[in-house]
Amino acid sequence: MIDWVKQIKNVPLKSVYSQFGEESIFDYIFSKIGTNKFLVDLGAGGLGSKMSNTQYLIENGWNGLRVDGEQDPNRDIKQEFITAENIVEIF
Repeated sequence: MIDWVKQIKNVPLKSVYSQFGEESIFDYIFSKIGTNKFLVDLGAGGLGSKMSNTQYLIENGWNGLRVDGEQDPNRDIKQEFITAENIVEIF
């Protein structure tokens, strides 16, 4: 295992939008591997961004596709229930 992966457990967690401080983990991992700043989030609603794993990324220059079956006040989240029949069309 790569040494930096072992250190993930030591990353201090701070939560901006996510439920469990995933933003800190994102920052740590992407500092090690780099990124193209494109995301796909299926189930992106997160109660109006209060439990969103990607709102933090969006606010930090990321773009991508965010989809949720429930209505969400965040207008950039496409409202659509995802099924095996429509997943390709959504992408």
